[in-house]
Amino acid sequence: MSEKTKWGSLLLCLALAFAVFALTHWLLSGSSGFATYVPGLCAAGTLLIGSLISEHALARGEEDTSNTNAVDN
Repeated sequence: MSEKTKWGSLLLCLALAFAVFALTHWLLSGSSGFATYVPGLCAAGTLLIGSLISEHALARGEEDTSNTNAVDN
């Protein structure tokens, strides 16, 4: 995998987490109590899941590349 692909997946995860935070913050505006923590929790969960998925995909892509190189050599 190239550095551009790795940075792109990281930026996509961060953008998705920010979008989730902004949306839940907007939907829960004016609420009090525990609801004030929900946007941060949702954004953190989205960032965690997104980064796990992208790391798995990147690792899988590196395995495919290494198998191809082994066959070519």
